[in-house]
Amino acid sequence: MAATLLDASFKDDFCLSVDSFDKDVQSNPDFYRRYRLTKATHYKEKTYVGHEYIILDISDGKHFLQLRTERRPTTRKGETVGKAVSSSDYVRVTDDSISRWRPSDAGKPPKGSVRSSSKGGKSLNEKAQSSKGKDKTSSDKGLWRKVTNGTPKEKRALSLDDEKLSEDEETAYLIQFLRCPAVPAFTVVDICQIFHDISAMSPNYRLLSQQCYWFCGAFIDGLKLRLEDELKVTLQITEGRHYDRRGKTGGVFRNLFQVLKDEQPRSDMEIFNKKLEKDRTEEKERELDEVEDIFNQAVKYQTWTKAQAEEEARRAIGPILFGTHKS
Repeated sequence: MAATLLDASFKDDFCLSVDSFDKDVQSNPDFYRRYRLTKATHYKEKTYVGHEYIILDISDGKHFLQLRTERRPTTRKGETVGKAVSSSDYVRVTDDSISRWRPSDAGKPPKGSVRSSSKGGKSLNEKAQSSKGKDKTSSDKGLWRKVTNGTPKEKRALSLDDEKLSEDEETAYLIQFLRCPAVPAFTVVDICQIFHDISAMSPNYRLLSQQCYWFCGAFIDGLKLRLEDELKVTLQITEGRHYDRRGKTGGVFRNLFQVLKDEQPRSDMEIFNKKLEKDRTEEKERELDEVEDIFNQAVKYQTWTKAQAEEEARRAIGPILFGTHKS
């Protein structure tokens, strides 16, 4: 199913759980390494809940597609063993999903995308709309926003291959986006490693600590951790004009209640990695102890068998030697 989701020629939309996607990819990693991540964009819906999600730009060198990944709760209660839960906390089994995102979704282009020519001409969206005639309704206006930030030199440097993003004025705010380098390639296999770590860290949706805000933050921090800390790659990270809205509820109360602290996903990931490293060290020590125990048992058995053989030889040769001496 992961291959179908990544097939640019497949037109029907469907959704997979992150776990199912991960299992499919890990079953044939060599095949899925052809798909690399070029950009990850973090959005926040313009609702009172302020749901957050990630759009992944994927390319196999010939085709380009976009995937949407996010966290929502199921109706099943989650396991709370080993972790204290507040009486006001809402804990459910998580529903982390990944689905195809198309420019036609909800009758709109990808949320927030803008492609502008360096000569100040029309954006690709405006050209596409004009090519369809002048039947645009008023609801279509303002879906694309020209980039207004940056110096004149930076604006002139924009090209069709170097798009700038701004928030979709209708449904979502742009929080941040980052571009991945061509070398070393960050593939779908690497993305699934982040998904795997997130699932291991947080199998439950927790309203007050590990919700959609946390999921997006953990994914972005996972990218930074893998690329910057492990691969020593400098990332191009751009904060959106509404970057301060991340981790907060939407609506008129957004400035009064911040659900998620900025450093929480990164802190959780570091704690998880330390625990994972500790578990791996302990596992290696257990394996070494087992090997040493097996070796010691083998030495003891060899010593015992040698002693047994010598004893049997003495018993067999003893009478002969005794008779020879007597004679």
